[in-house]
Amino acid sequence: MRGLPEAVVVVAECDPIAPQGLRYAEALRVADVPVTVHLHRGSTHGFAQFPGAFEKARTALGQAADALQRAFLDERA
Repeated sequence: MRGLPEAVVVVAECDPIAPQGLRYAEALRVADVPVTVHLHRGSTHGFAQFPGAFEKARTALGQAADALQRAFLDERA
């Protein structure tokens, strides 16, 4: 994983695959890849698909959008 670009990992606390997301983030850290983890407490798998219903979904989508914007801006530099 060494050499991968900076990563943002969004994890829902009540998700059966949450442990895999957290292990992935840790593996990136071990490989010296900058990683930010956003753990959304009380959220379930797929929560980000419902931004009209859940504030946490809007927050998660904003976190992902912010990371993409930073990545694209860095590419232009």
